Amino acid sequence: LLVTKSLRVAQLQRHRRNVANVYSKLKEMRDVRRTQPTIQSLLAMSDYAAAMDLIQKTRASLASNLAGVACFRDLEAGLEQKMGMVEKMVELEFAQLAAQRAPVSAPPCL
Repeated sequence: LLVTKSLRVAQLQRHRRNVANVYSKLKEMRDVRRTQPTIQSLLAMSDYAAAMDLIQKTRASLASNLAGVACFRDLEAGLEQKMGMVEKMVELEFAQLAAQRAPVSAPPCL
């Protein structure tokens, strides 16, 4: 009876660890899903650095903890596309700022 109870305790501990791992993975999956609208909001506010940081963190999560999860199979390509879009937006904004602040040519001094 004592051995049976000891085995049952070990089984329950293993089960608890497995449930905790699944719960942790589900929370991470939820967080990855929530990044999409957040990225869009950051871009709408022109917060390109935060958007790029969030994209990079999401990609790292997909590559490590969520690697092989079928429902995220196409998300990596979408994140890559978003990163390219952010880079283009930064370039455009930089060019616009540079054009606005370009010094006016003064006539040469003789």
